[in-house]
Order: sequence, then C-alpha cells, then structure tokens
Amino acid sequence: MKTISVLVFFFLFFLIAEARRKKMADCASTFSCGSLDFRFPFFNTTMRSRCGLFRLKCTDHQISEIQLVEKGIWYKVTSVSQANTITITDPRLNQSLETGLCTDLSNFSLPDSPWLNLTTLYKCNNSRRKNGFTYANCKEGGSSLYYSDLQDNSGCSAIKTPVSWVNSRNKNEFNLNATFSLHINLPRGCRACRRRGGECTMVKEKFRCRGGSKEDYQGDELKLGLGVSAGLTVMIIIAIIVIVIIVREKNARSDWNAESVEAVVMLKRYSYAKVKKMTNSFAHVLGKGGFGTVYKGKLPDGGVDVAVKILKEGKGTGEVFINEVASMSRTSHVNIVSLLGFCYEGS
Repeated sequence: MKTISVLVFFFLFFLIAEARRKKMADCASTFSCGSLDFRFPFFNTTMRSRCGLFRLKCTDHQISEIQLVEKGIWYKVTSVSQANTITITDPRLNQSLETGLCTDLSNFSLPDSPWLNLTTLYKCNNSRRKNGFTYANCKEGGSSLYYSDLQDNSGCSAIKTPVSWVNSRNKNEFNLNATFSLHINLPRGCRACRRRGGECTMVKEKFRCRGGSKEDYQGDELKLGLGVSAGLTVMIIIAIIVIVIIVREKNARSDWNAESVEAVVMLKRYSYAKVKKMTNSFAHVLGKGGFGTVYKGKLPDGGVDVAVKILKEGKGTGEVFINEVASMSRTSHVNIVSLLGFCYEGS
C-alpha cells in the first residue's frame, strides 16, 4: 500500500504541474505591439486576462488603446516608457473639454486600480470649506468645488484622478487636460509571482500571489499549510479505500471457498497451526505425488497416526481443492485410509 500512496502522490503532483504548465502556455513572455516589444504587466487582446494587468489593443503600426482594468473603458495610448509610465488620453473627457461641458468630473473618474499611482479628488457642493478650486476650461465649474486634501470629507464624493490633475493647478484654478501620465506601481514579488504561474492580487491593501509557489506568498503560510494537509488527507483516504476494497475482496473469496468446502463434506476442519503441530512442523515425509507432499503426523486427541497431504498452491479460487476433498470423502475401501478432516487457510 505504500507503493500505491507514492503513486497517488506523484500522480497528483503531475496533474498540478501539468495544469500550471498549460496555464502559462498561452501567456507569452514577450509580445510585439507595433514596433515595440512588451512583457508583463501588459498583455494583448489575443491573450487571457490572467496573463497581465493592462490589456493593449495593437495594430500593425502602433499601440492604439489600453484597458486599465478588465472590461473597463478603453483609453487612447500616447506613449509607454521603460520606467513603467504610460501616457493616455480619455476620449470622452477630450470631447467634453472641446465643448467645455465637463461640469462633473465623477463621469471621468479613473478605475480604482491597485497597480496605478492615483490620487483622490473630492467633489463638494459646500463652498464653506477652505482651499477649494475649480477648472478654468470647464463651464459652470464654480457650481462645484474640488478639494485635494480634506480631513473631513463627509458630504463629498471621491474621484480617482491622475496626480497631475491636483499638483499642476495654479493657485485656485487651472486648465484640465484629457491627456495625462500614469505611473504603474507593481508591488515587490509580483513579477516573480507571475514567472511561477501565479496571479498578482491585492487583498485588504496587501499583495497576495494566488496560485504561485510558496516563496511568492506574503502572509499566506497558513493557507499553504492547509492546502498541503488537505492533499495528504486525500491521499490517505484513497489509500484506506484501496486497502478496504482489497481486504473485503480477499475475505469474501476466502469465506466463499470455505463455505463451499464445508457444504460438500461434513468433516472436521483443522487450523494450519494444529496441522503443523501434528506433523512436528512437517518433519517426516511419507511420499510425494502430483498434487503435493504427504507427511506423517499424530492426532492431538489420542496419538493416532495420520497421513497429512499438503496440496500445492493451485490456480483459480480453490475448485481443485474442493474436488479433491469431496472425492476423498466419498471413497471407502479397506486398503484406503479414510479422510478425517481438512485445513483451508489463505493460499
């Protein structure tokens, strides 16, 4: 059964490794978009979402658009630097700025992505707060004030914006720009997690590597331990089930044969230990035949001499032994010894 447990373990290990290999097979380490080569955290529209964090829509000549979150809004791409800074344009905001009707920036709030360096802008209708400002190129902008730093933001709505929308303002007013830069801020270990087949996630503002190896986890030792324990438990259960099935089949076969023998002949049944004691551990051989060897023995309850025949191990489920016992029990002659009993144990 130890062999079965080892085989089950390696089979499960193989399945896990094969699943991880297939999982990473469709995630290219690098891909071309226009004349540029990209790698994680970017991926293109032909790759699965687990392959990266920011999806690029590519044409034959250039990068056209980018998605900051899965199933999110597409932004036009102006440039992507090697320092993990992307410059993009919000086409909706750009159109609103052309007409000057961007009275509510909540409509243009960026997705709250944990991988981007964003700032929070507060829109408040209460003009009594200090340090509020408006955007000069938005008509009727004075109807709503925006604040970049509030200790009490009750009654205000939060808007995720680029840092430039707050830091670039001049005094209390400046022009809003639909083209802005965003810095990609990947936590330490995310790239290593990706190389090992894991997915970078954020749980309660803490980085987690889902599906990666142990060294990629931060604070997930308990989950890893539970996973290993669950795997070992499954293997132990499988081994126990296999043992129970084998024992039951063996016992059922042995019991069926024994009942068949006793149904054919009403003879005394001896244990193998008693037979061994009768023959002094099979010390005296009387003769040998085609089906086995005959030994000299004495009955324990009177010392009567007996001949004990040990049949060779036969094939099948014991039909040869049953037929032999039944035949000998029906034979009666002055020159032939009578069958007094039999032993049937194991093989």
